[in-house]
Amino acid sequence: MSRARTSALLGFVLLFAPALLRAQAAQRPADSTHLRFKVIKNRLAFSPVPLLYGAGYPEQPNMGQLCAITPLDAFKYIGAQRFVIQETADAEQHIFVRADDDKNVRELLWFQVEDGIPGRSRGYTYATDSMRRFAGLEWRVDVRSTGPRPAPGSDGAAMRELVASKGYFLPPMAPRLRLVYLPKPGGMQEFMVIHLTARSAVGFDTTFTDTYERVKNRFNVQICP
Repeated sequence: MSRARTSALLGFVLLFAPALLRAQAAQRPADSTHLRFKVIKNRLAFSPVPLLYGAGYPEQPNMGQLCAITPLDAFKYIGAQRFVIQETADAEQHIFVRADDDKNVRELLWFQVEDGIPGRSRGYTYATDSMRRFAGLEWRVDVRSTGPRPAPGSDGAAMRELVASKGYFLPPMAPRLRLVYLPKPGGMQEFMVIHLTARSAVGFDTTFTDTYERVKNRFNVQICP
């Protein structure tokens, strides 16, 4: 190969390698090496590992005051995944479901850690959400209806793909509850809990207060000593 062709090939690799690496990170399957949470007997415990995106981005020793979270025994852990959301955040999802014998989901708990990628994320604020103190921590709380088709490339789309890959079916869902804990100053990291319930299970009992009171007892939070 001539020197000119070699230089051209090297230039092509240097130009497109970052994009290829981002694409690989977005599709990286979950495994014990890359996941930040350890799951033992339905209990999620935070553990420090390097983030997916970029050298020099520091490890996270903990999630602020949050050390572990445990759903009720009725929920089954079905899996996890870690990926980059639209090149702005390193995200990790852990999904638990309560389902019938035909794998129709009755309830779903979706736990997600996000770290904004420096220079690409504006951080997290949730200024319009309600504030609630729950399990000794401050949470931003929001109840909102969800459509049947989340935006392609979104975390909602990733969640539905994971659920479907495990053989479960999501029926029409009632408005979802989202709780967000911001563990560190600056708003570049968040821990999010989203709870979904089949509409047939709750009827029209979907006001903010009713939904919040129903959901907050679905899991236990352990804060750090």
